[in-house]
Amino acid sequence: MKNFTLSAIFLMVVHTVFGQCDHLLSSKATDLTTCSNEWISIDLEKLENRTGGSWSSSTGTNFGSKTLKGILTESQTIYYLYTDNNAPCTATDSFMIKVNEKPRIQVQKPSDVCENGPDLQLTAFATPLGGTWFDTTKLALVKGADFYPANSPATAKEPRFYQLFYRYTDATTQCSDTAETQIAVKPLPVIKLKSVDYKLALKDSMLLLDTMVKLPHTDEGIWSGLGVGQVQNHYYFLSDAVKGITGRYEIYYTYTDPRGPSPHCSNNAKLVLHLTNDSVSTLVQKIEYDELAIFPNPGSGSVNLALDIPFSYAVYNLTGKMVTNQQASSTRATLNLEKGMYIVVVKTDSGAKYCRKIMVK
Repeated sequence: MKNFTLSAIFLMVVHTVFGQCDHLLSSKATDLTTCSNEWISIDLEKLENRTGGSWSSSTGTNFGSKTLKGILTESQTIYYLYTDNNAPCTATDSFMIKVNEKPRIQVQKPSDVCENGPDLQLTAFATPLGGTWFDTTKLALVKGADFYPANSPATAKEPRFYQLFYRYTDATTQCSDTAETQIAVKPLPVIKLKSVDYKLALKDSMLLLDTMVKLPHTDEGIWSGLGVGQVQNHYYFLSDAVKGITGRYEIYYTYTDPRGPSPHCSNNAKLVLHLTNDSVSTLVQKIEYDELAIFPNPGSGSVNLALDIPFSYAVYNLTGKMVTNQQASSTRATLNLEKGMYIVVVKTDSGAKYCRKIMVK
């Protein structure tokens, strides 16, 4: 909404005089144009050259307070009636307020998207065409007419919902309006492998890949890559499939969550397999789960911490002074910090400890 300052477009004067009354209103009493969703405020008394008269409008409104304030929904003429009992004379002056209708905007709810899904074109979800899409987050989710799901923070276990806004300005009337809708960004399924690095002895000839998956608890995923094959509906890495050539092989596990409405989001994890002449097959690098997520980092005023298990934390500036801490265990925390560099130390109930650097811009 915006207040209007009267500007001269043209002056329409209804001037009926009995006696010698004239010049009832100042030159500021000019016609104006507004929109049906815009706030106006006019001090009518300041428009009077001859004070003491009364104000009314063609819509039947009487302005006892001599103030026109609010949102007008229809065009109208504003009248000033003045009577000079000494002259005697009576006269009426007026100016017009033209009210243009605000644009009629229609928006549809965009389809849900996955965190790792392609950018979504928003143009088809609003009419009239030619407006501007935007969001009020600091995540740069909307650029131009595209929604970028990849800019939504990860680690969520449930869909994240964001408000999207569409603003349109009529080129003829210059009236604008804004409509809003909502979009859901669905999280990716959690995949956890027992190892990201495995050493397979050539003499063992094969590795049952199903045993390498810790999460999800299902056999609906798909393994792919050089050396991967299926035997009786189970995935294996087969040394025969690479002709017994020792070396490093990258293979991938992909899982698509079938639950709920579409889209059904997919995620993948990589396993590096070393086919060697060693005598024993071993895990090279066992994964430690429940990694700490920090977002956004760098942040602007606030930074979020997330972990799959409860934790406590303490934040220190670069001089070693503790800035804030939280002893109560939780799986989520929001840090509101001033501009600068910080070190956050996170401890879990099981004794695990994380030390990370945070930047606030």
